[in-house]
Amino acid sequence: MSPETLLMTTAGTFAVMFGLVAGSFANVGIHRWPAEQSAWGRSACPRCNTPIAAYDNIPVLSYVLLRGACRQCGQAIPPSYPLVELLGGLTGLLLFWQVCPEWTDLDRVHLGAFGLALTYATLLIIATYSDLKTWILPNEVTIYAVPIGILGSVALHSAGYDGAFAVTPRESVIACAIAGSSFFTLRVAVGAAIGREALGMGDVKLVMMMGAFIGWGLWLVMFISTFLGMFVHLGALIIRRESTYLPYGPILCVGAAIELLWGDELLRTFFPGVYWLATYASG
Repeated sequence: MSPETLLMTTAGTFAVMFGLVAGSFANVGIHRWPAEQSAWGRSACPRCNTPIAAYDNIPVLSYVLLRGACRQCGQAIPPSYPLVELLGGLTGLLLFWQVCPEWTDLDRVHLGAFGLALTYATLLIIATYSDLKTWILPNEVTIYAVPIGILGSVALHSAGYDGAFAVTPRESVIACAIAGSSFFTLRVAVGAAIGREALGMGDVKLVMMMGAFIGWGLWLVMFISTFLGMFVHLGALIIRRESTYLPYGPILCVGAAIELLWGDELLRTFFPGVYWLATYASG
C-alpha cells in the first residue's frame, strides 16, 4: 500500500468516525429539541432516565455490546439510535470522498469544508426524523442554523476554497432571503386559497437554512422535492384512498440530501444551462 493510499484510508476512517459522532449528536437533537430541551448535558436512558456512562455511549458499538438494552433497567433501546448513527457514519464517508478526492486535498481548508457539509447533513437528518415523528421542525435546525451557513461560506470563500459545496457569501445570503420570502408568500397564498395552513413556518425557516448552506443549489432541491412530493402524496392517496396531509419537511430534506451528494452531476447531465448559470452567478 502506497503512503498516499494509506493516508487517504486513514483520513476516510476518521471521516466515518466523525460521521458516527455527528449521528450520535443527531439523536440528541431529535429527542430533545422538539421538546424544547437543551442539547447539552449527559444522555439518559429514554425508559428509566438513568444517565448513560461514557463507555455506554460509544456510537453503534455500545448498542451492540449492550445487546440493544439499557444496562440499568434492561429495557430495549430503540433501534433508531444506532441506525441514525450509522447514517451519520455513511454520510461522513460520502461527503469526505467528494470534498477530498485526492490526498493533496487533506488540508485545513478542505477539512473545514467537510466539517461544514457534515454539519448541514446532520441538520437534515434531525429535521427529517423530528418532522416525521413530532411534526415539529425545531428552530435549532432551521433559523438558528442560518448564521452557521453564512459564516461558513464567508470563511471558506476568504480562504480561497472552490471545491465541492463551495458557496459564495453573496450567494448564501441572497438564496436564504429569496427562499424565505418566496416560501412565506406561497404559505400565505396557498393557505388563503384552500382555507387551511398548507405550509408551516418551520418549512419557511427550513428552506432559509438550506439556502444559507447551499446557495443556488436550493433551486435543484425545490425541483427534486416537488416531484418527490407529488409521488409521495399520490402513493398515500392510492393506499388510503383519501387525501392525506403529510409533513413537507422530510421531502425537502430528502431533496436536499440528493442535491448535496449528486447535485452537480444531476445539473450537468439534465440541466446544463442551469448549471452554467449557477456557475456564472457564483463567480
